[in-house]
Amino acid sequence: MNIRSIKNRALEVLDTNKQSFIRVLIILLVLDVIPSLFTASNAFIRIIRFALMIVFLTVSHGKVVSSLKMVRNNASEVKDEDAFVGFKRIQELFPTYFVTTVVEIAIIFVATLVIGVISAILFGDILVSIFNTIAYSQSESAIAYALLSAGSSIIFVILFFVIVGAIIGLIASAYLFPVPYVLEQYHITGFDAVKTSVRMMKGHVFDYIKLFFSFFGWILLIGFVEAILMRFIGNSLIISIITGIIAIYTYMPHYTLSMTVLFEEISYYYFNQVGE
Repeated sequence: MNIRSIKNRALEVLDTNKQSFIRVLIILLVLDVIPSLFTASNAFIRIIRFALMIVFLTVSHGKVVSSLKMVRNNASEVKDEDAFVGFKRIQELFPTYFVTTVVEIAIIFVATLVIGVISAILFGDILVSIFNTIAYSQSESAIAYALLSAGSSIIFVILFFVIVGAIIGLIASAYLFPVPYVLEQYHITGFDAVKTSVRMMKGHVFDYIKLFFSFFGWILLIGFVEAILMRFIGNSLIISIITGIIAIYTYMPHYTLSMTVLFEEISYYYFNQVGE
């Protein structure tokens, strides 16, 4: 697929009703941070936060609904109310989002286990040496010295974890990214939506990765801004809102619509091919 043409198509679509789409994204940003308001350490607040995280599991569906309207030449129908679709249709949407979340957690668990085993095989002697040194050290200075002595080895192990984990995460996100679109557009629900998504992405994972990395500069820049703000502000909630707004007014609308255009092209190819 031609990634440049996908991005150009997304820009054309964005110009049709940019302000309405941005308002939807801002409302979704505000909704997303609500569970983070409950950060107290007592058990009751933690229960409330966990319950809100479950209730808010479908909140991102408003982005799917509004972006599909934009891409399908119904931009005039994009309204602020689209941001609340995840709540209004929670009974319909929740099972699929829940199943997808469980699948994502399972992938993370298996990936962590596999990476851990591979690391134990490749770096077992290094890790055992570090752990033994720490375990038998009698002072913090001895522990610090042991860690400094093995500094390059530790950095290498950490980089291995990060790089392999990022690759697995990106591939997993590629296979699962069509799920909410399949749910909205074709009313395929639950694990069937996950299976359909995986089948659709066969042969198109690299297209997703190329499109993702075409925005990677923006993602890194926002991450850099977030790190600077964390250094001077320290309040993660405020920082999330600030960086979220910066993203919305820079690359996020273009990125979201580009992913929707990609789905549309993959969907057209897949459902024509299987005759559905």
